[in-house]
Amino acid sequence: MEGVVTRPRFRPLSVIAREVNGRRVLCLKDAEGISDRMAMLPPAIVPFFFDVFDGNHTLEEIREEYHRRSGGDRIPEGDLEELVAHLDAALLLDSPRFREHFAALVEEWRRLETRPASHAGGGYPAEPADLTSFLDGLYDGIELAESPASLAAVAVPHLDLHHGGRTAAAALAGIDASFDGDTIVILGVGHQSLAQPYALTPKPFETPLGTVEVNDELFHAVVAKAGSWLLDDEYAHRGEHSVEFATVLLKHALPDREFRILPVLCGSFHHLLETGEPPRTDPRIGAFLESVAEEAENALVLASVDLAHMGPYYGDEERLTPEQLTDIETADRAALDRLIARDGAGFFAGFGEDHDARRVCGMSALYSLVELLPEGPAGTLTGYEQTVFPEEGNTVTICGLTWEK
Repeated sequence: MEGVVTRPRFRPLSVIAREVNGRRVLCLKDAEGISDRMAMLPPAIVPFFFDVFDGNHTLEEIREEYHRRSGGDRIPEGDLEELVAHLDAALLLDSPRFREHFAALVEEWRRLETRPASHAGGGYPAEPADLTSFLDGLYDGIELAESPASLAAVAVPHLDLHHGGRTAAAALAGIDASFDGDTIVILGVGHQSLAQPYALTPKPFETPLGTVEVNDELFHAVVAKAGSWLLDDEYAHRGEHSVEFATVLLKHALPDREFRILPVLCGSFHHLLETGEPPRTDPRIGAFLESVAEEAENALVLASVDLAHMGPYYGDEERLTPEQLTDIETADRAALDRLIARDGAGFFAGFGEDHDARRVCGMSALYSLVELLPEGPAGTLTGYEQTVFPEEGNTVTICGLTWEK
């Protein structure tokens, strides 16, 4: 087959269990979100292909290895080439086709003067009037504090606003009175695999309610102090929803305020779980946290995060039971208690006990938020919810948190 990859290598993928026409299949999905296509394979053969699609095996060697492992079975003639071509067309392989596609996307991103509202019309309404009406409704019945305190930090969900917006509104209620500054550091989650622990961008964020500018002075000061590596993964901002959703919420909650943001994506800290050391001992993480603390002393810090991701959609074998949901909530609340106490080191250490079995995607952003806070009063849990999808047996857990100065 012309143009087929001769030594296939998988790109970073996530595996999702699904049932199609009464049969269980495993869906291979781009973990970095660059491709929206998936490949469905029988569960029995997926581990084999993950072993041999490593860039080191030729197609003939893969056939021979399958023959050896299966005890004599052979891959039918042409089937392997067809599978590799399908995976390559779906951009799931690290191949010349993918690298050419990705280079074009990066170049397109670099030419943009602003960061488009890429999830408008999906995660939230695209028309300004419809969006305002939708967001207004999230606050119905939420009571504001009579004497708002001086707000230092807040955490809101980045689950799409149709599911997480109500919890976000409970955390942001009254922010127009409790925050009187003009700069907000937004710590989003980089769902793509970042090479660095953080990624910044200087591009203003478009929203249906208007464009939100970046604090250029703060951006350049942080990059100058912490290092230009903060721009290595800038492209990840292109389609990432976590900072975008937070920006939309803030634009609505501060309608008459000319505020500016520092948009930050937080990468994975999982490689540090094995060391037992707090993440800020990593020179890059420490440098970033120190530079933001010095340069953005009076800024509001906002983490746009979700908590646990559990169930077959996220790689678990079975649907969640009520007992498991109770256990998830217990573990979530123990972690939230550490955040409320401004105990970043304790919060992170808790994930080392079970190697982040709950897949808390907001771990690095929440740790960073608490590490940026000076000493002060305990935080407040404004909301906790398990967004349960019973037909699939999955859940994403979310929360709202606030901290006063």
